[in-house]
Amino acid sequence: MLIHGPPGTGKTSTLIEIIRQLHKEGKRVLICANTHVATCNIARGLLVLKDDTLKDDDMCRIGLQDKIAPDVQCISLVTYLEQNTKLKEYQKAINQMSKQNKNSGAMCEMYRKTIKEFHELEHTLTREKLMKSKLIFATLAGAGNQALIDLIRADPTFTFDCAIIDECAQALEVSCWIPILKSKRLIIAGDHHQLPPVVSSYEARRPGKEITLFERDYNMNLPEHCIQMLKIQYRMNESIMSWSKEQYYKELEAHDSVKGISLKDSRTGSLFPPLILIPVKGPPEMPIRTSYMNIDEASLVLGMVKSLKKSLSELKESDIGIITPYSFQVKLIQQVLENSKLAIECSSVDGFQGREKEVIIISTVRSNTITDLNKSLGFLRDYRRMNVTITRARRCVILIGDVETLKRDEKLESPIKIFEQSHSTHIQAPSVDCDGLADQVSQVKEFAKQLEFDSSEEIEDDSE
Repeated sequence: MLIHGPPGTGKTSTLIEIIRQLHKEGKRVLICANTHVATCNIARGLLVLKDDTLKDDDMCRIGLQDKIAPDVQCISLVTYLEQNTKLKEYQKAINQMSKQNKNSGAMCEMYRKTIKEFHELEHTLTREKLMKSKLIFATLAGAGNQALIDLIRADPTFTFDCAIIDECAQALEVSCWIPILKSKRLIIAGDHHQLPPVVSSYEARRPGKEITLFERDYNMNLPEHCIQMLKIQYRMNESIMSWSKEQYYKELEAHDSVKGISLKDSRTGSLFPPLILIPVKGPPEMPIRTSYMNIDEASLVLGMVKSLKKSLSELKESDIGIITPYSFQVKLIQQVLENSKLAIECSSVDGFQGREKEVIIISTVRSNTITDLNKSLGFLRDYRRMNVTITRARRCVILIGDVETLKRDEKLESPIKIFEQSHSTHIQAPSVDCDGLADQVSQVKEFAKQLEFDSSEEIEDDSE
């Protein structure tokens, strides 16, 4: 089965409920995702919902302990082994013997014997835990864990009734086959209109080779019962989803609970428009190695944050997110925010996949007169990134950018027009706070100069 989950439709919640029902039927399920974060998100959801039919002992998270979220470590294989009294005794004895002189043959033999017994017991306990766990969580690569391989080799009857792969549209097909080959049935979930997998090799990016298992299966004209699209989104104002709906999700609708959600100015009582466009036409972007930054946009981002804080007294700093496609612009804005003592998250698009904020501020960075679209727009030409960026917001998206540069691409022109139309149907956007703007710009320029000189690290932002 393929589950197509557009932004805000509750894809992970749907998978969690499917897993609960499979567990009630006594099925053994292998739950995977391409990243540790996504894998832990599903495990966390099940831990919250556990009851008499679903207990901690029914679940096991495979993987390195430092990669597993703290609130999920209670079901990790490492935690299970660390809590075993006999293993603790062996470990204590090994530590003590390691500090002693092992020159004598007897001591050396005892040391080797203890280590051997320790590993044998560890192997036995690992096998027992995996055998009794009905829900096993791992990254796609982690599904190739040696303990699982050893178990399947030792007991050919051991198999999974179902493998579930979340965020499958972000995973390379070769990785997906690791859990698939261990299971009788398969459920994949994702959205091929959001971020694709990261492929560094030029050879691997040739036409056809970068297509994911999810996208290939989606386009195979599978029977209707094999593809399920989630059609109701529960995250954002319907105006925010309008471009995504127009381009990718024709059947997508906003739930009544979010259709009209907005921000209210605490001073005037007026509503903020859900889409705000702040045109920038100033000095061009600054290239730094393979990255870019834009000083004017960084200044406007800071000014807009201050304006939001003044106008919206109930809006917390954690409710605001800033997204920009270039790592040096991320660094510049982060330094500016830190200097202003503002605890607001600024990250790349990749850092916000699967997440949401009440307000998202977008700094597009690119501002130039280059006619070659690949060179003038770079990352921005990947419309999947724009789709993810816009749909992270619940109540308001503020787009800052050079409109003339953005409109050179006809697909980018369409979201710009939607932002412009929003201004004609809603109240005027709030003005940028200009208090101390001269000092503000001066500070940003100083940070930019520091970054320009501190660019020794290799950063590959664009594939122009």
